[in-house]
Amino acid sequence: MQLLQRAALRTNESVTEYVVLVAANANNLLLWVHRDLQAAGGLAERAGAENGAVLVACHPVTLSRTGTTSYTWRMSRSVEICMITTLDGAIDVNGRSQPLGGPADQKRLIGLRALSSVVVVGAGTMRTENYGVPSKPGLRIGVVTLSCNLDFSAPLFASGSGFIITTTDAPDVPVDSIRAGVGRIDFAEVIAQLPEGMIHVEGGPQLNAALFDADVVDAINLTWSPRLTGSRGPSLSAAPHVMQRFTLASVKTEEEFVFARYERINNA
Repeated sequence: MQLLQRAALRTNESVTEYVVLVAANANNLLLWVHRDLQAAGGLAERAGAENGAVLVACHPVTLSRTGTTSYTWRMSRSVEICMITTLDGAIDVNGRSQPLGGPADQKRLIGLRALSSVVVVGAGTMRTENYGVPSKPGLRIGVVTLSCNLDFSAPLFASGSGFIITTTDAPDVPVDSIRAGVGRIDFAEVIAQLPEGMIHVEGGPQLNAALFDADVVDAINLTWSPRLTGSRGPSLSAAPHVMQRFTLASVKTEEEFVFARYERINNA
């Protein structure tokens, strides 16, 4: 991790700052840290442009100084849905979201995964998108399923990267699992058992709807693709779920894509 700006902290002192992810790959993060979110975003945009990088996310973190030039940072637990949608509201083409994206969208996805402590995805999405071993070392992917009818010899599970999220009465599985709820997954309890930090949710619509129903979604990282499909397929979230309000926290454009971050309005 490289910090573009460091807080004036004494050793072993901690403070809540905003961390702005300017660019990322599986092994390196380039960050701007600043107490003021608006200032951090503006400075990071310029720093990113100078480095040929892209600003992909802003999050509050606890930054701690551990030595003369060394820092650690920790994000509080936050459930964040990441999806891409067309101008007419479609989220896939023939069941796959990849045709909707591009290099800028992939860069943002890699950046968000680099910030995350765990990825959560529905079993259908995992199969359709052919999930493999994540490029970020140590990142684990929780697959949500009721039937547990999955190929556990697939690389995602064989590598130890994948684990199962299901109910207490679901069939036994040969990999790690988090179990909560009878007949229906108790997502509030599941979230409590996941690591602190950003819980990065990659859909699909049924999983998104279940998380909205459980009232555990803190933010939506949404990419608007400059495409129309004319499809009557699934949208961001399946019905039904209780109406919830979000506020636009940040927005930027690159390669004709619009990247928007919406954060939950408390008590709304």
